[in-house]
Amino acid sequence: PLWVLNVGYPGGKTRQVSLRPEQVPQVRQALDRYQQVKETLEAISELNQYLVRLDREESKDLERQS
Repeated sequence: PLWVLNVGYPGGKTRQVSLRPEQVPQVRQALDRYQQVKETLEAISELNQYLVRLDREESKDLERQS
């Protein structure tokens, strides 16, 4: 079988890379690690957004008390 890795880029561009069968496990592991890192970064981003909203609400509360 022929293994092909499709890589997407902004603007809808894609690149296809042919893989040798022995490369497939390594590429799968790399993609799994990539997905884990992406999920972690998304969680950090959500937490940061939450903290910014909390800070903004706290600042508004302090302004009202003044």
